[in-house]
Amino acid sequence: MPKASAVSKKDFFIGYLYISPFSNEGIYTGAVMITDFRGIPVDFNYVEPIKPTRLERVLYGNALEAYLREELILQNLVKSVTKKPEVLICQDSSLVVPARSLVKYPVIAIEQYSGLPLETAGTYERLPDGECFIYQVEEVGPPIKVCFGFSPQQAEVEALLHILKEAAGYMDLLEPFRRIVKALDVIIEEC
Repeated sequence: MPKASAVSKKDFFIGYLYISPFSNEGIYTGAVMITDFRGIPVDFNYVEPIKPTRLERVLYGNALEAYLREELILQNLVKSVTKKPEVLICQDSSLVVPARSLVKYPVIAIEQYSGLPLETAGTYERLPDGECFIYQVEEVGPPIKVCFGFSPQQAEVEALLHILKEAAGYMDLLEPFRRIVKALDVIIEEC
């Protein structure tokens, strides 16, 4: 991973990976969007909505969701990426480990943290599990929860949090997920 300070804005890409949770309609899909440092998409790929048949549900049983999410959707999305991001951000922390096994760049999950803000922007605290951190990206507002899927070394934590802070200076880090969800809704409607 390049040093965060060595990243030029021109080549600064962040990846967003979203795989839809199980829905009442039984439709599975997902998308990956790579943005520049301002949040402008430079690459977008999705998996056509998948609706397992009754027979597939019986044959796969409890393994169906894991098979669809990790082997069909995740693998196809990761293979489709044409612009290598500085970091791939997942909407679901359960995707971090399987995604990390498929790529050579860092993979994390982020979400809004519901606790109190930390003292100043740039500060962070390791949570008891050792794999997640609370990170105060901006001076005002709630912190985010950043999950690595393993207990990272201090240098790796600081490099990735620096990348998030740089990006947050230009964009809302969680907003691209809302765009992906809306895009997938359009895709599902058109099928």
